[in-house]
Amino acid sequence: MAYNPNHLIPHDNPHALWCAYCGEQVDPLDARYMPKGDVVHNDLDCLAGYGEAWRLECDRWKDKYEHILERDMS
Repeated sequence: MAYNPNHLIPHDNPHALWCAYCGEQVDPLDARYMPKGDVVHNDLDCLAGYGEAWRLECDRWKDKYEHILERDMS
């Protein structure tokens, strides 16, 4: 996403928070801080989507780890 100072509220805010799931700017009062250090909107759409994406990423890492163990044990 290209930098556009007109999309920031207030304009050119260097401390703006951005949602890790939808990419929109997050109001600090509406922010949910996640353990990975990401910021997510405090609504069900972004939280559920972020959680599902994190679960799928963990499943991929688990499958990769199991594949490495199977290959090394054989």
